[in-house]
Amino acid sequence: MTLNRIAQGFAADRVPQILGAHGIDYALVDTGEFGALHGKLEGEPWHVGVQHSRVREAYVAQAGLNDHFLAIFTRLTAFLFRR
Repeated sequence: MTLNRIAQGFAADRVPQILGAHGIDYALVDTGEFGALHGKLEGEPWHVGVQHSRVREAYVAQAGLNDHFLAIFTRLTAFLFRR
């Protein structure tokens, strides 16, 4: 057993607070969990996807993030960010 997830959860809670304290209003953060500090400047959510491990053009899952974090537990997948 490791404390890996506990540390990631702590970082996921603290990073948005620290960024906000330094005047950063819009950010996509990867602390081992993906999180959004608000949406994008244009008001759209940040889009994250889990790429299929064998079909490069396919996604196993996609999500729009706006003021929340998403933890994804997978093996041998790539995480892609779309603008």
